Amino acid sequence: VVAYAYSADYFRTKRAQLALLKDKTMAELNVLKAQIKPHFLFNTMNVIYNSAQKHEDEATAKLIFELSQLLRFSIQEAAAEYTSLENELAFLERYIQFQRLRLPQTNNLDIQIDISKQGEGAKIAPLLMIPFIENAFQYGISLNEACFVHLKLHVDGQNLSMLLRNSIAPNPESKSGLGTGIRNSRERLQLL
Repeated sequence: VVAYAYSADYFRTKRAQLALLKDKTMAELNVLKAQIKPHFLFNTMNVIYNSAQKHEDEATAKLIFELSQLLRFSIQEAAAEYTSLENELAFLERYIQFQRLRLPQTNNLDIQIDISKQGEGAKIAPLLMIPFIENAFQYGISLNEACFVHLKLHVDGQNLSMLLRNSIAPNPESKSGLGTGIRNSRERLQLL
């Protein structure tokens, strides 16, 4: 009886801790959403997009369009607990395309992406993988030296594996971040 009481109390406390953590995370997310003011942001990006087209700067117009689509997904899908794997992979591919558009075409830059999708109907927590891919481009790309980003993402049913390799750009300490994105992804994986 004593062991049962301790076990029941332990699980009740654990559920309460998880509920509090989820509430805290949702509150933080809602604060961030309120700060962004998506309607204003998208209208502003539309003005910039139209200006770039007016001045026949198609490269800039394309970058602005891709950025607006990335932001739209980030804002809309972040509210959901899960998104379809197809949507998440499309977002990652769009982000990689955005990076390719902004980078110069050079022989020093090797970007290899291999995404195989065999997880029809699978769900995933949104924006879980993007911090790793962002970091690969942030810390692995150099405009002056040979560099690479290689991503292999394989989905088989309900299993996803991601192998991401990148070069280290010179002076990585000058670009050092806080590690928030990867730490956040690890915490989310533990909670999920």
